[in-house]
Amino acid sequence: MKYFKSGIKQSLSDFDIDDIKIGTWNNLTTYSITGINSLGTKIDYFAIVIGTKIYTLVTRRNKGIDIGDRDIYFKSVELNPK
Repeated sequence: MKYFKSGIKQSLSDFDIDDIKIGTWNNLTTYSITGINSLGTKIDYFAIVIGTKIYTLVTRRNKGIDIGDRDIYFKSVELNPK
């Protein structure tokens, strides 16, 4: 986990990253990450761990933009059975 967070921080060095929230979705581990830069631009990551792979959805929004679209986007994820 510490390598995941440090990797995110390194790739988004101009953003102040909040604590990573760990959760579950369809019995899979998820990570929610939010950050903001000095211009007020916000970035949101929703990462899902499936086996040894991490899949991410990302939004980036300027200051003053509502988070409603972000939530709709993140909730659009579906898991297709094999």
